[in-house]
Amino acid sequence: MSSVNGPSGGDATSRPEPEFGVMITEFTTPSIPLLLDRAGFDFGLVDTEHGTVAPDAFRALLLVARLGGTRVLVRVPGIDRRAITEALDLGAAGIVVPHVDTVPQADAAARAARFAPEGARGMSTMKAHTLYDSTDVPGIVKRANASIRVYMQIESRAGVENAGLIARVPGVDGLLVGPSDLLQDLGYPGQFDHPDLADAVKRVAEAAVSAGIAGGAISSNTAFLEKCYQRGMGLFIVGSDLGHFLSGARASLAAVRAWRRRSL
Repeated sequence: MSSVNGPSGGDATSRPEPEFGVMITEFTTPSIPLLLDRAGFDFGLVDTEHGTVAPDAFRALLLVARLGGTRVLVRVPGIDRRAITEALDLGAAGIVVPHVDTVPQADAAARAARFAPEGARGMSTMKAHTLYDSTDVPGIVKRANASIRVYMQIESRAGVENAGLIARVPGVDGLLVGPSDLLQDLGYPGQFDHPDLADAVKRVAEAAVSAGIAGGAISSNTAFLEKCYQRGMGLFIVGSDLGHFLSGARASLAAVRAWRRRSL
């Protein structure tokens, strides 16, 4: 996910190509990173906020991701130092932190994800994140601080109001709109076409572009994601493992059931 280091704004010809990921909520087979790569996705996002995925279940998945296939991040349950440390020690390529409303929250999460002097991440090197090679600790620190990505999820009115400040917190690599919770907080649950959501997306996108970081969104609503792209965002989590399984299964079943209709 190299192109998410910088801003995603500008006109359609100057923006980098959008990057697409999938939320991993229940399917934890170690082959998932390889399957996502074969499908053409740029990354996966293990969900430990709403998903049923426990660390022991996605340990092998993250290790496979480090060895090959697409990269995998983890959405941690909240601003929790232990959860952030665990995800990164297991080899996550980065974290998504839900419900970030303020600068102190963003700062605490970003610092927990990076080693000193950029942060205060706990040091444990004989782990999956180093592929069990702790011979070069200075190199481990340098590489981790340069490669780990930390995204703040904006899901409330307060988060939108503070997006410009959150985007400029050192160590924050991007802002992701969480439209379902944001709409709930705005008082319009499920109304993806509401103008207040469009305004919120505009403000978050502008905050990300101004700060020179990535902007994006998490949703299975592709029409909404297209609107985010038109606002200058470039990082998208498109649905979940369960959603893609269901849509694919339904499409295949509809195709074979069409045999009978054609034969009547």
